[in-house]
Amino acid sequence: VSVAVVDGAARIADKIVENCDEGCMLIVNNELLNHLATELPFKLFHPVRSTDRIDWKEGDKPRLQYGERGLTLGPEIMKSQLYRSVVDMDNHYDNVRCNWDNAALDETVKLFSESLLSAAEE
Repeated sequence: VSVAVVDGAARIADKIVENCDEGCMLIVNNELLNHLATELPFKLFHPVRSTDRIDWKEGDKPRLQYGERGLTLGPEIMKSQLYRSVVDMDNHYDNVRCNWDNAALDETVKLFSESLLSAAEE
């Protein structure tokens, strides 16, 4: 991920964390969104506040919340191309009716995950 991309995203993320203390910045590298990629397709950054500005520190590598099941769910979610439903700030700027908090996508992923888990248990 280039420094220019991080800087541009940081300006938007700065505004978000001014209004949401628990905000973070996730940058996705679209070129790595395939099953052959050997590195994570995203980087997570956390805000570090000082008196006059917000800096962004890259977070640790994410941990799998669902353990071994997460290893099977991840590729299945990628195959279903749910990531194409993500609404980012650019989408929101183009059409303010697009909700960038992705609450509907969260519910879809939850239902999709539950269906995969129940099918695996049968």
